[in-house]
Amino acid sequence: MITNEPVPSTWPRSFRAYAREVEAAGLPVQPYIGSTVNEVAEFLVKTLHNVIVANGGLSPKGKGWKVRIQTEYDFQNLFFLAFKPWLPGLGREELTIRYDGQEKTADFNLFSNRIIFEMKYIRDAGTKAAVGKTLRGLSSFYEKHPNVQILVFAVLVAKGVKLDEAKWESDFSFPQRQPQVWTRMFREP
Repeated sequence: MITNEPVPSTWPRSFRAYAREVEAAGLPVQPYIGSTVNEVAEFLVKTLHNVIVANGGLSPKGKGWKVRIQTEYDFQNLFFLAFKPWLPGLGREELTIRYDGQEKTADFNLFSNRIIFEMKYIRDAGTKAAVGKTLRGLSSFYEKHPNVQILVFAVLVAKGVKLDEAKWESDFSFPQRQPQVWTRMFREP
């Protein structure tokens, strides 16, 4: 399906027209992952979940390669490895927002900063408290940027950490706000 041509002429006419509309909206058609920013963000969140599950299923017999997440940066690296090959426009730490003398650099941005991913890792009670405080204040930074439509807080929780995922997703998600803020919790397998 991948060619050098943005919309292959071999696709049926109706789909080519649809694909051109999706491309005109600044979203990819190769791979096709959705026609709206919400569909694309939802697809990426589901795929990230699948990546975390697959990471837990790596064969213990392998000696040369293993993905062990011990820090937030390890989680960012897993995200980068999973998405960058098929989303070459994925930016890492490219967007910095300044507000009232403070700066925040986004972990990942896509499609002219329309989707932002902030990665967090909770490995124990101390990082749980720190991440909770960070989530409370961080979304206000992104309200200042005109392109941001969806901010996704992807929070990976280590095995053994007691945490109510549904409560966190509810307390830190604001889908009616502009930009929308989605908090999605992932549990290490």
